[in-house]
Amino acid sequence: MAKRLDPFTPFQSALLGWAYLYRGDTETAKEQAGRTLELSPDGAMGLLVLGAAQQMAGEIDEAIVTHERLAAVHPYLRWALGVTYVQAGRTEDALAIARAMEAEPGNPFSALGLAILYGQLGDVQNTYRWLTYEPPHAWVVAVTIDPIVGIPSEVLSDPVFEEFLARINLPTLAG
Repeated sequence: MAKRLDPFTPFQSALLGWAYLYRGDTETAKEQAGRTLELSPDGAMGLLVLGAAQQMAGEIDEAIVTHERLAAVHPYLRWALGVTYVQAGRTEDALAIARAMEAEPGNPFSALGLAILYGQLGDVQNTYRWLTYEPPHAWVVAVTIDPIVGIPSEVLSDPVFEEFLARINLPTLAG
């Protein structure tokens, strides 16, 4: 509906690409991200979706290039580059991004990004620390279900998350 009513809004265009990622359709997501980037060549959501689609398609080198561009233009989203580095086995580079982000004043969005990044690193303690940042970001509930930027179930199944998940009214993942 949003695309039909306002086809030239990059954010809505990118969200359609994200929806394709939810379906696992990386090729269509990349095509949609390309259309989004035609509307806004350095747009945050277009670059985020394109890099995520490349990641999901196993195109890690391409995803790194895309997310490096994203981080250069939109530093507040550099956690996405950190996640891509984790997938590429570049743990030290991912940790360097986390440390740089932690050295800056915090806010709900950076806390969410750090939680996602630490979750991908498998660091339960820091994932929990940033997920419970107050005030929370509205998207914090997505970390248990989002196939692209979600926190792995192996991390969230740690008992430390039971209270957190109950507080935001989500089921625990522990068996």
